[in-house]
Amino acid sequence: MGKKFHTVMPGDTLESIAAAYYKDDSLDDFIFQHNTTTIQNPNALYPGQTIIIPHLPLLHWLTD
Repeated sequence: MGKKFHTVMPGDTLESIAAAYYKDDSLDDFIFQHNTTTIQNPNALYPGQTIIIPHLPLLHWLTD
């Protein structure tokens, strides 16, 4: 399975991106941890940035 990518749009936050892809805005830090070379400040995303949307480990779903 290939990686998913997201191009940041105006108004996007890591929380809103996590909610859109995972239906859980609390996974914003999970996205940030996989994008530390691209995102310097998790509170400052820029339109046009491309970030990786990592696959969630199966264990995440089993522990909810």
